[in-house]
Amino acid sequence: MNAALLPVRSMDGAKKRLASALDRTGRRRLALAMLSDMIAALGCVSTLDRTVVVSADRTLLAEAARLGADTIDEGHARGLNEAVEMAARLLESQGVSRLLTIPGDVPLIEPDEVEELLSVDSRFHPVVLVPSASGTGTNALLTSPPSLIRPCFEGNSLEAYRSTCRAAGIEALVVPLSGFALDVDTIDDLARLARNGNGRRAARVAAEVRIGRPAGAGTVIAPEQGDRDGLGPAVARQAVGE
Repeated sequence: MNAALLPVRSMDGAKKRLASALDRTGRRRLALAMLSDMIAALGCVSTLDRTVVVSADRTLLAEAARLGADTIDEGHARGLNEAVEMAARLLESQGVSRLLTIPGDVPLIEPDEVEELLSVDSRFHPVVLVPSASGTGTNALLTSPPSLIRPCFEGNSLEAYRSTCRAAGIEALVVPLSGFALDVDTIDDLARLARNGNGRRAARVAAEVRIGRPAGAGTVIAPEQGDRDGLGPAVARQAVGE
């Protein structure tokens, strides 16, 4: 059974680095919009059996359930990696054999790219990594079985995953995908989302934001068709291990 896991932090603490552009209500709207877009994209993937959201925020979990996802209540906020590890073990015990984990702030994922990831033969590549635009972070982790390696999202996670796989003798595959490149953490990321969102709900929220900086004060970030600046792959597709 194939499943996708979306770990999402509490909306009360969501995206505090965007506080200069979005107030608390705006950040909550953005978090819910990204969740909606991601669940919708994953719902179009024929090779996925389940989409699961893990969070300590019960309001967010209720919205995820309304959108058609399964939910895992982590109880107290555990932090991203501990929440993913807990959920992976639970899903594995429920019969999930392959788990695609995508942090909940990667709103431009495309169904065909998810299909591409799931087409990788897990017998040869039990771990598949999708890098962020910078080439240092990890915006998706595909593991077979789900708990094969411990999650180490955040920071220079791509190299951390590579090192873990090399140490364990695991053949991992790095697959850069443009739809996975953007994770929304900064005001610049918000601008990219607005420009590249192609009508997504999260892009509409981003486009409403007025940037509170001297160079752009009072201006609205307007979407531009076909502009995918900063979203190209930063690393080439490659195998890691052995």
